[in-house]
Amino acid sequence: MSRIILPTLFLFGCESENSTKVVNSSPEATITYPNDGDNLSEGYTEVFRGTVSDNNHSYDQLTAVWMSGSTELCQAKTPESDGTVQCEIQLTAELTDITLQVTDPSNDIGLDTVTIEVTSTEAPTLLINEPIESETYYSNELIRFAAIASDAEDLPEALNVIWNSSIDGELDIPPNPDSNGLIEQLINLSPGQHAVTAIVEDSSGKTSTETIAVIVNEPNTDPICEITSPQDSSLFQLSQSINFVGSATDSELNNALLSVTWLSDVDGELYIGTPDSAGSTTFSTDALSAGTQTVTLRVEDDAGGLCIDTVQFVVDSPPQITINSPNNNDVFNVGDSVSFSASVNDNEDLPSDLALSWTSSIDGLISNQGADSSGIAVFSSSTLSTGNHTVSAQVTDSAGLNTTTEVGFMINAPPSI
Repeated sequence: MSRIILPTLFLFGCESENSTKVVNSSPEATITYPNDGDNLSEGYTEVFRGTVSDNNHSYDQLTAVWMSGSTELCQAKTPESDGTVQCEIQLTAELTDITLQVTDPSNDIGLDTVTIEVTSTEAPTLLINEPIESETYYSNELIRFAAIASDAEDLPEALNVIWNSSIDGELDIPPNPDSNGLIEQLINLSPGQHAVTAIVEDSSGKTSTETIAVIVNEPNTDPICEITSPQDSSLFQLSQSINFVGSATDSELNNALLSVTWLSDVDGELYIGTPDSAGSTTFSTDALSAGTQTVTLRVEDDAGGLCIDTVQFVVDSPPQITINSPNNNDVFNVGDSVSFSASVNDNEDLPSDLALSWTSSIDGLISNQGADSSGIAVFSSSTLSTGNHTVSAQVTDSAGLNTTTEVGFMINAPPSI
């Protein structure tokens, strides 16, 4: 710091009995901030402070001005009542010498000068993460805007970010990032092709700009879907391979970009994938559990639009039956009482709930005798016609699945005389 006090001006009058000698002392200036050699940052606003004084004049008679070389930094003005003076300026890299100059009514001057260094600063940075240029958006769906802002000198929350759309103008997104530099907001955009621009500014006034193109479609419509196979109320045996076929289409989106999920209310998720470009979705499985199954086809588009279709069918294991009597190749005389016996069981139904039918190849239906609770069905007949009989015993469960077994025997007629 160098302080200059200009020579004192002495004014003399002619000496006489009533003569007066006037002596003027030069004013003084002192810079209190910044200090000589301080390193300050370019672009930031600083308040330079100093004090002035004069032994011959009051503060309101003085004029102070801040200078850099021959350039006036702040307009000349009268000091405060305590002699303090301030100058608020935005620092530039060219600013090196700072001078505080004070002038009294006699035009005597006091100066104080400091030398500072102004370091160049960096502009802030901004990275737009969302929206994504390759994504499809709709005017009736909220669009997520997200960006990360940072600066070498400022904290993230001190930055200011303004978003603009070429169609919708300034967007209603909070301007200040959080402590991690994140800015995010959900908003709607009008239909059309938007040039979305985000401008980030730091406290020194430096800015950076990022621009992306965002295409926004008219309001989204839900996809269309249908299960074409299997049919409602179909019946399948346990471990049977079942083919599932459906359609999934969207008027605004390539069908192959739809998300397809097949779900069972018994076995959970069966298949996840996408339809082909024609909208067909298909898969097969033999692993469904026994029972009544409700299978749902769920189709979702990129905007969350949904289509759901369901089908209900039965997966069942067939009942079992064994003929205990008569035996194969038994021979009976006409009129003999032939005893029939069978054992039945089923994984889902009680034996007594199963339906039985006995049919002869000669006499047709000969009995509908069901089984008891232990699974034994018994009846007899003495009216069978003569000949070689093939008797079929069929058991049917409540789901409609059936199993058939056979036995062959002969009813013999006596010879004629």
